[in-house]
Amino acid sequence: MVAVLSALDKNSMLIANSVYKVALKLPGQPALTSYTNLPLHLAIPPNTKTIRVAVRDISGRIGTANLDPSSVKGLIAQHK
Repeated sequence: MVAVLSALDKNSMLIANSVYKVALKLPGQPALTSYTNLPLHLAIPPNTKTIRVAVRDISGRIGTANLDPSSVKGLIAQHK
C-alpha cells in the first residue's frame, strides 16, 4: 500500500509532501474491532490551505480525502 500526504496552497499547488510504502499482514480471522494505527508525518507549512491524503492498494484502487489543516493540527496535538 502507498500513502501520500500532501500540503496544498490556495491554488492547489503542492508545497510539501510525504510518501510512505506500507506492507500489512492481515490475520486469517480478524476480530470485528481490530484496527491498525500507522503514524504518518508531514511538516505543514504555514500557507497550507488543504491537506490531501491519498492511499493506493496493491490492486490499484485509490482513496483520497481533503482535510482542513486546522483539524489535522488538532489530531496531532491529541496524540503527543
